[in-house]
Amino acid sequence: MLTVMGENIYPSDIEKVIAGMDEVSEVVVLGFPNEATGEMPVAVVAASRPLGGEEEKSSLAKHIRETVREHLPNSSIPRHIVFLPDIAPFKNAIEKVFKNKLKAHVKTLL
Repeated sequence: MLTVMGENIYPSDIEKVIAGMDEVSEVVVLGFPNEATGEMPVAVVAASRPLGGEEEKSSLAKHIRETVREHLPNSSIPRHIVFLPDIAPFKNAIEKVFKNKLKAHVKTLL
């Protein structure tokens, strides 16, 4: 659970909305500290097909934010969307995501 501006936000709710998009094959939502809001949601997304350049990534990020905005409160909209080719390197043998390992990697990209 994340606390954004005093509101409890569940990453799984955000993940369900984003995972329902055809353009997304996998998503993990992490919480990062934010001075203004307490925490902020950050979506780590593996697209269902390779993304070309920054313009295509930006377009998909905008679409993701719009989709989340349609289904959830504004505090649930990911402040950053990080695209990775695959999330599998951050999983164990039973497909559980090592969130601390993924979070450390994402922190280097923000």
